[in-house]
Amino acid sequence: MKKATLNSARKKVAKLIERFGRNLASYRDPSYNEAQLRKEFLDPFFEALGWDVYNKGGAAPQYKEVIDEATLRSGGTTKAPDYSFRFGQTRKFFVEAKKPAVTVKDNPDAAYQLRRYAWSAKLPLSILTDFEEFAVYESRRKPARTDKASVERINFLTYDEYPERLEEIWNVFSKDAILKGDFDRYAVSARKKRGTAEVDGEFLREIEGWRDVLARNIALRNPDLSVHDLNSAVQTTIDRILFFRIAEDRGVEDYGRIHALLNGANIYARLTELYYEADDKYNAGLFDFSSDGDTLTPNLAIDDKVLKDIIGGLYYPDCPYEFSVISADILGSVYERFLGKVIRLTPGHRAKVEDKPEVKKAGGVYYTPTFIVDYIVKNTIGKWIEGKSPKQIEKLKILDPACGSGSFLLATYQMLLDHHLQWYTDHPPRKRLKPIYQVPVDAEGRPSFRLTTQEKKRIILNNIFGVDIDPQAVEVTKLNLLLKVLEGETEETVSRTRKLFHERALPNLDENIKCGNSLIGPDYWKGKSAEVFGDDEERRRINAFDWEAKFPDIMKRGGFDVVIGNPPYMNIDDVWGKGDSRQRYIKKVYSDVYRDKTDILFYFLAKAVQLTRGDVAFIVSRAFLEAYKADKLRGWLASECDINEIIDFQNFPVFQGVGITTAVLILSKAKRVRNANVYKLAPDAFLPDDLGVQKSRRSLFLLTTAEQKAFTSASWVFAEETAEAVISKLDAAGMPLGEVLLVGQGMQTGRNSVFGRLDTAQLKRWGLKKERYFKRARNSHILRYYLHKTSESLLYIEDVQRFNNLPLGVQAHLKTHERELKARAAYKRRDCEWWKYTWPLHQEHIRRARLYCPYIAADNRFALDEKAEYLGLTDTTVLFDAGQLEQLRYLLGLLNSKLLSFRFRYIGKLKSGGLREYFWNSICKLPIRRINFADSTDKSHHDALVELVDRMLELHKKLHNARTKHGKELIQRQIDATDSEIDQLVYELYELTPEEIKVVEGGY
Repeated sequence: MKKATLNSARKKVAKLIERFGRNLASYRDPSYNEAQLRKEFLDPFFEALGWDVYNKGGAAPQYKEVIDEATLRSGGTTKAPDYSFRFGQTRKFFVEAKKPAVTVKDNPDAAYQLRRYAWSAKLPLSILTDFEEFAVYESRRKPARTDKASVERINFLTYDEYPERLEEIWNVFSKDAILKGDFDRYAVSARKKRGTAEVDGEFLREIEGWRDVLARNIALRNPDLSVHDLNSAVQTTIDRILFFRIAEDRGVEDYGRIHALLNGANIYARLTELYYEADDKYNAGLFDFSSDGDTLTPNLAIDDKVLKDIIGGLYYPDCPYEFSVISADILGSVYERFLGKVIRLTPGHRAKVEDKPEVKKAGGVYYTPTFIVDYIVKNTIGKWIEGKSPKQIEKLKILDPACGSGSFLLATYQMLLDHHLQWYTDHPPRKRLKPIYQVPVDAEGRPSFRLTTQEKKRIILNNIFGVDIDPQAVEVTKLNLLLKVLEGETEETVSRTRKLFHERALPNLDENIKCGNSLIGPDYWKGKSAEVFGDDEERRRINAFDWEAKFPDIMKRGGFDVVIGNPPYMNIDDVWGKGDSRQRYIKKVYSDVYRDKTDILFYFLAKAVQLTRGDVAFIVSRAFLEAYKADKLRGWLASECDINEIIDFQNFPVFQGVGITTAVLILSKAKRVRNANVYKLAPDAFLPDDLGVQKSRRSLFLLTTAEQKAFTSASWVFAEETAEAVISKLDAAGMPLGEVLLVGQGMQTGRNSVFGRLDTAQLKRWGLKKERYFKRARNSHILRYYLHKTSESLLYIEDVQRFNNLPLGVQAHLKTHERELKARAAYKRRDCEWWKYTWPLHQEHIRRARLYCPYIAADNRFALDEKAEYLGLTDTTVLFDAGQLEQLRYLLGLLNSKLLSFRFRYIGKLKSGGLREYFWNSICKLPIRRINFADSTDKSHHDALVELVDRMLELHKKLHNARTKHGKELIQRQIDATDSEIDQLVYELYELTPEEIKVVEGGY
């Protein structure tokens, strides 16, 4: 197919315009229908925009660029968006066609219909057209039945305007615009201007409302329910109603079947009858009422009004949701956040919904973006199945050990379905009961095929496995996977499955998706007292999981082939609390990788390696790559696996609005990888947010390839090859700062207000001598080279015994903090593998000259406190003079230089907003060029740098005192010139070449 251009589009569209205008009256006649319009005008119009409308390229059904959506139901009548335009398998926009007899500009019903489709599918833009009129709608606001046709319409033109405005359409809706990212950029700009109320957020609020009313009503009408049974009953009721409603919109169930129950009393009892029918029809665990299944919900009492409000709001025209186009990704995102809350019972058996404790501590639940899920699945499962037959693939076992709502398993299943369909299409099976069947041919007469329900069931049962500690999450994962099985199915195909195979339509996933604590096994209970062993709440809290017993065949063969996912990353103390029995278990069982105050994801990584015989691919907090507390884990992983790939998202927050930067880590237990590829994000890459943009590898650039021996317990943060060479040279030329100065964290109090804020009047009234107090050095007070003056003062009390000797005013100021005072620690100092807090250390150095830097900063920002006038607390890092021969001013110049700022970019952990953590153990790694004072050249470099720093300190003092804008500008120019001199001198000290200096200044 010849590539379309804007010029070729102009010629083709001009012919369409001429023909349409010549016969306008005929086309406006009501007898001229949509099918004719599409064939004569809209199909060739979009073909002119570069789309393969007729599938001339012969793409398989799942990869067609332009498709008719599966039948939708609107107001009880069959209806579908006329076109769905796709990139890969990702929908980009809908086009809804109307015959020219319909006035598009003033038709609110047509606009509402289109907006429901697009909003439910979470598409940013869609088109309503009869060729005579062309209307573009922004689709991320919740549509209302009462909206005028103009609501959310962002562009409108008539056919006679196409010649002069075709470029506008081309730049957004052509295939070329999709490939270049112009469509996505336009969609983002449209959203910024208008705001959104997107379907996942609205639907989350919807089902959270259901949970609230169901919980209160079920708790009221069923007073004997435990809190666990209440949570299960509410979740199951919501899942079943949604399953039925989605099945209706997809044509698997008769439309309006559960709505019909509202015409009468005892709605829940009659709804339960449908559940029993569904069990017979589908065999899904969702409707299992056997003695081993759900014996709780059939006997519930739920008021009719509650169910009427919920079910009645799910149908057209009042319902804005079109469930046939709400994707599994959207449902997964909604449910992931939905599961972040739990129902509890008050002493009066009243239900209250609140955040789970671990979610509250984490600041919320964050769904893994689709482009991350797709990347991991493509680069693990995709490589495993490439070129393999269905017979070879049936032995492949894939696990997500923290599956949540099932996003990774859904993407994996979709990839397996696509691969099988393509294989069977290319290699037609000869057996009588074939795994595919033919569907109506396309416009070019080519046959299309689909997998049978039986084959889809076989694939999911053979290949897909998941575990989660939350029983509700397990049920949601099953629900989402079952809905994925139902995609593309109809009542006819479901009936055929039952007739041909004598089986119910859906698989029972109880043996594939299981509930348990992936990290804690049954050996947890060894040695526990009978009282603890018999405690039901303790058993639920621990939820120990026996991998060998639950997946015996898989574990006997050596484990799963691929383990993927997004494990939780939270400090164990935050998740479980200090001294928790689970922490003691982790310390014992994972002793090879355990450290105090570690992240729970460390143990998921270790467990994943134990569970696989092939590959592990996780998205993790990138702190793992460099954190001191992860050194044992890094060393252990390097000894157990080959590192296949790292994508370091150092400068990009994958999880929007969260101060956690991440990395994708792919490991190979088979130890077959020669070199690891380390990627970073291209600086100018256009990144997706929630638009469903299918990401390609073009957004990444290869930072470096690293031999396996490069992976040890040391940091796994790499620079591009040119920068890596400069870094190696710097580190070889210098000594770690931690071996030159005494580096630690500011004073730790447990509560900074212990020291108080003292004004001049208080100090005078109490008669305190200068050695008894300091000025407060806050993060914001620490500037490059100097400390900003502050009026805040801090008391310094050497020991508790001296408390009684203080003036009464001071005692009154501090007595409410006596507990903190007694427990107060001094400056932190690293001793072997842990921090030590000692008063003698503090007293020894408290009056020494020192440097300060803030705990969080965008660039190197070191300041000199030569007279020991300041005291920094927890938001500062302090560097004490350690009697080294080099002056502090020399070290200050090095640390504030462009060169060591460049070096710290590859050391400090990046936070949101471009800030980095200047922790003691990071700063200690900075390479300091030591001076050989017996060498005259070395000494002259040292003295020259000290002189420049003196000048810099004086200039900053003058800048602070300057009062006019012009005066400040003049001084700032001198500061900039001095900065440049310092940088050049530092380059000389480290003997950098001009080419190396370019690398530094380009990367800074």
